[in-house]
Formats: sequence, C-alpha cells, structure tokens
Amino acid sequence: MSRDLNRRDFLALLSAGTAGAGAGFWFGEALKHPVEQLIPALVPPEDLVPGIATWYASACTQCPAGCGILVKNREGRAKKIEGNPGHPVNQGGLCALGQAGLNLLYHPDRLLAPRRRSGARGAGQFQAAGWDEALAAIAQALAELRTQGRGASLSLISAPQTGHLDTLIHEVLAAFDSTRYGQHEAWGAGIAPLVQRKALGLQHAPRHDLAQARLVLSFGADFLASGDTPVHAARAYGQMRRGRPGQRGRLVQIEPRMSLTGANADLWLPVRPGSEGLVALGLGRALVAGGHYAGADGERWAQVLEPYTPALVARESGLTAGHVEALAAELAAGPALALAGGATTRYSNGLGNALAVEALNQLCGSLDRPGGVLGNPPPLLPAEAPVMDLTAWQTLIADARAGRVATLLFLDCNPLHELPPALGLREALDAVPLVVSLASLPDETSRFADWVLPLPSYLESWGDAAPRPGVGLRAAALAQPVVAPREGPRPAGDILLELARRAGTPLASPDYLAYLKNGWRSLHARRSDANAPADFDAFWNAALNAGVWGDGQAGTESPRWQPEAQDALDYRPARFAGGEADYPLVFQPYPSPNLHGASAAALPWLQELPDPLTGLAWGSWLEINPRTAAALGLAMGDIVLVESPAGRVEAPVLPYPAIHPALVAMPLGQGHEAFGRYAAGRGVNAAALVAPSTVEGTGALAWAATRVRLVKTGRRVKLKPRGKHDQALGRELFGSIPIKEL
Repeated sequence: MSRDLNRRDFLALLSAGTAGAGAGFWFGEALKHPVEQLIPALVPPEDLVPGIATWYASACTQCPAGCGILVKNREGRAKKIEGNPGHPVNQGGLCALGQAGLNLLYHPDRLLAPRRRSGARGAGQFQAAGWDEALAAIAQALAELRTQGRGASLSLISAPQTGHLDTLIHEVLAAFDSTRYGQHEAWGAGIAPLVQRKALGLQHAPRHDLAQARLVLSFGADFLASGDTPVHAARAYGQMRRGRPGQRGRLVQIEPRMSLTGANADLWLPVRPGSEGLVALGLGRALVAGGHYAGADGERWAQVLEPYTPALVARESGLTAGHVEALAAELAAGPALALAGGATTRYSNGLGNALAVEALNQLCGSLDRPGGVLGNPPPLLPAEAPVMDLTAWQTLIADARAGRVATLLFLDCNPLHELPPALGLREALDAVPLVVSLASLPDETSRFADWVLPLPSYLESWGDAAPRPGVGLRAAALAQPVVAPREGPRPAGDILLELARRAGTPLASPDYLAYLKNGWRSLHARRSDANAPADFDAFWNAALNAGVWGDGQAGTESPRWQPEAQDALDYRPARFAGGEADYPLVFQPYPSPNLHGASAAALPWLQELPDPLTGLAWGSWLEINPRTAAALGLAMGDIVLVESPAGRVEAPVLPYPAIHPALVAMPLGQGHEAFGRYAAGRGVNAAALVAPSTVEGTGALAWAATRVRLVKTGRRVKLKPRGKHDQALGRELFGSIPIKEL
C-alpha cells in the first residue's frame, strides 16, 4: 500500500466514518507520516471540514483484565478512550486507568531511542544509541551464551501476558535452550491458583457469580477496586443490587481496614488482623450445628469445626457471637457467595484463611450453583508462564549472586520499585553481566540496566489479551494501533524476533504482526462457533472491527469440594515479622485504587484523582485509628518515622476511623525515584517496610505480615482533601512551552 494518500482517497476515508475502524490503522502503513500534512493546523482547505472522528476497536493491556476499548481518533490523534460494549468483561464500562491511557501515549518523558549505560548502575547515566548498535550488542551476548551451552543463564521477566506474546517469549527462550521465564505482578503471585486446585479441584480460575447472589460475604476482597477484573465485578455488583424485582442483594465486608468495597457494603465488620479465617470457621460451625448442611459428610464437618466456638471467635477476632449467628442464618438462606482476598490471604496464615472461606461456599451449597462459584472454560489464548512469587524471586536472586544468570531481560515491568528492597534484587543485579530493560518510561529497573530499549504504548501496538480470570465465555480481545506509532520505539515482539534472528536462531515470522496473525489463524482453524466466517481474512477483519472474538463454552470445569482440603482447616494465628514489644502495630500496605499498585503513578490524571476514601492525592499518608493516634499524641499532618524490621520511611499521619486500632495502613504506588516527572519524588514507597516472608504453605509474599513502630519527628504538613481550587497549586496539570522555544 502506498504511503502517499491523495485528497480524494482521504475524503473517502473520512466519509466512511467507522467503516475503516477495523483496518488496523490501514495496517500501520498508510499514515506513517503525520496527518498534519493533510489537514494543516492553521489553514485547512476550504472544502474540508476537520473534526470528523473515527473510532477504533482495540484492547487495554494495562492490567490483566484485558478490557475492550473504543478509541476516538480525530485528525490523526487519539482523543478519547471508552469501553467497548461488545466485550464480555467490561461491556462498555472502563476504569480510570483505562481512561488515562492517553496520558501514556502523550507522556512527555517517553523513551524514544535506545540508551546505553555510561555510568555506574543505578546512577541514571545513559547515552543515546541506534537500534543497530543496541540489537547487535545484545544479540552477540545471546549468541555467545548459546554457543557456550549457557542458554540456561538467560532469564526474562515480563509484565503479565495473556496473549500470543507469551507464546513468542517461550519460543525465543527455547531457541536459546532457556526456560527461565516468569511474569511479574506488583506484590507477586497470589495464592488463588493453589486454593482453587486444593479446595475445588479446578485447573482454571472459577467464576464468582456476583450478579445472582443474594448475599456476598467478603473477607478482605476489594473486588470493586483492585480485583482481577474490577470493571466486570462492578457491573455484576450493580446487577446484584438492583437486577431482580423485589430483591436487593446484600454485601457484608469483614476486614481490619475499610476498603472501597467495604465502603459500599451494607455491613462492615472490623476484625483483628489475621483472624478472618477463624471467623469463617466459626460461621461454618454454626451452619453445621444449625442443621443447614445436608451433605453426606456432615459428621466429618462437625468434627473438624467443633473447636471454633462462638466464644473463641469473639475473643480472637473482636466480633460478637450475635454477629456469627446472624451471618450464618443469612448464608443458609442462599444463594450466597463467600470471597477471600487482599490482606486476608497475605498474612502468614493466608492459605488457611482462604481455604476456610472457600469451605463456606461448600457448606452453604454455593458450589456449581447460580449466585455462587461456577466453572470457567479454558482460556482462549495461551498464558503458560508462571507468575513470579517470592520464592521464585529468591531463587533468581540467589542464582544471580552465584553467577548463574548471565543475561537478564525485563519486559515492561518494574520489580525494583514494587518488590521489598530487603529482598536484595538491587544488589543482585550488580552480579549480572548484562541487564536489558524494555520499557516505555525510564523507571527504577531501567536505571539499573546496561541497555534500555524503548517500547511503544499499547495504543500504538498490535497485540491480544484474554480475561483472567474468565467470565464464563472463551473470549479474546484484539489490539491494533489506533494512531500512527511515534518514530523510535519498537514493539516487544519485533525486538525479540530480531534478537533471535541476529543471534542465529531465527523464527519463521518476519515480524510480530505476522506472528499474531498466524496465532489467530490457528484459533480460526479450531473454532467451534458455526457463525464465525469460514474465510480467515473475513474472520480477521471481523475481529478487528469488533475488537473481540468469542468461542463456545466447551470444556467448562465444575467446582467440587476436595475432601482432603478439610485436613488443612486448622486455624493458626498469624505471625508477624517484628516482636510486638518493639513493633506494636501491624502494618498493611494496600494497592491504591487509583494508581493500581505502582504501574499508573506516571499518569497525571490518576495522580490528580482523589483517593475515593480519604480525598487525598499526589502523595503518601499513614492511616491510623483516631484512638491509637490520641494515645500516641499524634494529630493529622504530623510526620512520623515508620520503622519495621525491614526498613523505614517518613509519612504524615491521617486519622482514619474505619481501621482497627492495632493496625496502620499506607497506599502503594508512590515513592518513585524515576518513572517520569509526574511520579518521581512524590510520597514514599510503602514496600520499603515489608519484610520478605512467605504465606505458610505457599511461595507467595506475605505483604500483610510485618509490624512497625511510629516515632514522632516534630514536623508536620497540612493535609487537605482535594476539593475545588482556583489555581493549579504546583501540580503540573497544564503543559506549557516558552514562546521563544515554540
């Protein structure tokens, strides 16, 4: 296709409106040159009316949910992002992170050319380099590993991948005889996969049918803010509340600190940190003792649950016996759904807590029942790489220090900021001869790399994504460039393919678009939907136009309680790093509802967005119960030194009534040393306080199992919830440029 576009063709494309929306921005070729050449910014042609918009269907890949999006393009620029009504996950909805994707596309600090380290690691000193130089140097190192039989010393850590890029990474590493590939999520892998296998016998994540539940009993699961698919959960929650005539669903939240989901609950019950599993076992005992469980193994359940009396529950958790009895009666009425998440699963006893909550679904008859826990079909797209848990990171760090890691690639992830510094990753990188970071922005991990290769934003790239967990359908979203990519960055798939070619291990595909189409060609060949076009090109164009394609539900698993899981229902009190005498308060970091852990701190719209529960923005704070604050002589805005066995930070105090007196909490996401002008130097990194310990029986990071102490500094700041202002207050809301530089 010619890159030159005459006036008649251009007018025809504009008049087509959305008819060309699925053409993948003319497959990334037609508008390589800026559109401003065709529509002059100052003097447009008299017979042309600028402003006719085209909407492109694509996918948001900023989190594993993989929501479908529609992007408004006018005069070659993306103007607005909305949810795709045809996508089964978000069904037209979109979270703030999805809306703020334009901030990443137009970020002033985006990396636009490869960079070579010129100073000490971590100093942030780099020199610009060309792609040929960068790829040649990295490929030579990879080729040497292969010829020396040291391919196993090549490791790659990636952001979560739920599409064909995951498969490509496996193939590229296999070409170098390496299997060292893991995916990094902020705060590491959770325990949900282990629980679903151990308790329910499922290989794939189940579907929690919020929409049809009469009662949802949540133990710390903040599904409206930080779950795997919060937009989908919010829609289902709305249906639960008002979707049936004459019946309004009820939400009860049990947790030591009120989350956004807790703020939306009918009843919020604060409990002592780590006692959530005991409450679940006490509820189970009440169900069995009250004759509400009709299973053939009732006697066995009665024996297992007998020790968890209302008196024990009340003494250890702080709830009353009346609360337990009332909740048990509601669970028995059904359909009811019990959920565990957040800190409940990240104490030292998090696995026991999660299994106890899952047992409630068995005891109230909610397994494989509408309004309860349902099975999901296998995902439509491959997702084979394990998520890096704490044990995997400890293994990688030990291997690096021992010289068993020669080359380490980081793909669009920032573990140096998101992992606890006490883990020692920063020091381990000094022992790795070659560190390469593929990133869109200069983050902390990039500062410690030898080579930094710039990636385009997801709005400029080809890709695909499948929801995790599924939503009862086999569906996949197809991402396409919605604007002409900026010159300089290259897609990760193209970089990996080129490195393999230069290192002497070429793959069959010439570029990632061809690789992606071959993957979808395989999907098309295995289709079970009789309505899908028989011709692949028609199928591909239909998927581009719709932004999503779904298949049948063949192979759906049914959750079944595993009797051996009863043996694990032995409540053990949570253990915390740091003795209570020296560190009297339990520390709970929590993912910021706006900043999504830390991945969105670079986006100014989300920095400006007030926290939904405190109204604060652009910084960090320490939440503390007003009674605890008064006992320590602390008031709002007092800056305290927060110390744990792992580290220390300073933060202003925010008295927060909806938190247990034994607990203090801090949002995650701030405290960046790099990551662009909107993130660097704001607030503190709560991860610095977390001791690197695991959830017992798993390899997951127990990020809620650390104690702290507070020391007054004598300094204070004025904390003021975000309201209406008549000035920008130094928050860099508006970009400007001096006239002489224009």
